[in-house]
Amino acid sequence: MRMHPGWLALLVLAGAPALSAEKVTPALKPDAAVLKIIAGLGDHGSAALPAPKITGDLNAVAKRWRLDQRGPGYRDYCLKMAWMPERQRAVFYGANHGGPHRLNDVWEYDLPSNTWVCLYGPDPSKGRGADWKDVDWEHVKDGVIRTKRGGPAIIGHSWWNMAYDPEAKAMITPCSWSMSNKKLFGLLRKGKHKPPMWAFYPEKKKWEPILDSTFDGPVPGCENARALEYVPELGGTVWTKSAGMWLYNSKTNGWKRLGTSKRYGKDLPSREQVMAYLPDRKMLVAHCRAGKGAPSRGYEKSFTCHYSIEDNKWTRTFESQKKNEPPAGMDSVTNFAYDRVGKVCLLWDSSWSKALWAYDPAAMKWTKLSPTGPPPPLKGRDVKLAYYDVQHNVFVIPGKWVYRHKRAEGSQ
Repeated sequence: MRMHPGWLALLVLAGAPALSAEKVTPALKPDAAVLKIIAGLGDHGSAALPAPKITGDLNAVAKRWRLDQRGPGYRDYCLKMAWMPERQRAVFYGANHGGPHRLNDVWEYDLPSNTWVCLYGPDPSKGRGADWKDVDWEHVKDGVIRTKRGGPAIIGHSWWNMAYDPEAKAMITPCSWSMSNKKLFGLLRKGKHKPPMWAFYPEKKKWEPILDSTFDGPVPGCENARALEYVPELGGTVWTKSAGMWLYNSKTNGWKRLGTSKRYGKDLPSREQVMAYLPDRKMLVAHCRAGKGAPSRGYEKSFTCHYSIEDNKWTRTFESQKKNEPPAGMDSVTNFAYDRVGKVCLLWDSSWSKALWAYDPAAMKWTKLSPTGPPPPLKGRDVKLAYYDVQHNVFVIPGKWVYRHKRAEGSQ
């Protein structure tokens, strides 16, 4: 299967020279102190980062919520950050469960300069009882519910329902929220916006609805709390839902059904899962909650499953025997990313076990980690945000902390 050239470089990252980013805006000056911190990390090494800089489209709405002072912050059921290979930054968006706001702003984090950049300043909040005067009513008839600036007017949680498509150079996400305005939500069942997928273009700093796509799933096809991951071997973005799996190709604007839930059976990941793509192993790994319990109390058990891209098959590989060993994968609590040099999935849990965990997909084994430097920070809601920085081979809590599981071969 044809593979995008940019991904070939990523597949051989270990031992390779540092990648060079394409010219992106805004250009940001690296912070020498941060680069020194990163360079000094050895195997299992960790370090604290200085407070981040904050810049970008910090409009009046952003300042109302003090985003110009503290950055985006963690938002309920929104903690996934997706790596953008040509920008060499991680993108983030999402809305809180109820308060203090439900905003459609988009951010990226740049590690070398330790900077949060607001790429799209928020439109007015669309929480319950909100003012809908800035909606572009002229195009609502087509099922496109957007603001006059162009952003989605009904903003949903990201859950794990977002991914970055390097072919389109856009973040892809389904964006709807049935609790905000039921009348408007009903329009999603009509018109051209089915399912209600959106693309955000970081370089253009612009939202665009994805219209007239060919989707054969349940209408309106915007199930909450599911997962999107870009898989280059399949040529698009995989959407894992309770009804099965679909593949979206941004070049053709087409959908392909990979299989129904009946095909995958009990090994299909549960709702609220966290997930990662493993380029060297040609697979997806999902970690899920099992058993009963409220999110604030944790869950008694968890399970892990693998998706083989070649076989189009999910297989359950691990089931916990004790509470929080490891903690459940939960898109409002735990963050998850694949370390391409250490070849482990890293699970960051600041709430239940208050620890960083590693999953070895080859051994199908979880290990609780003890970094040689300072432990990961626990204070503040924004400590839940995290991602793996491919360029610098570190797991990052933006503006807070970095961890290196294994130094790349040949690096100094």
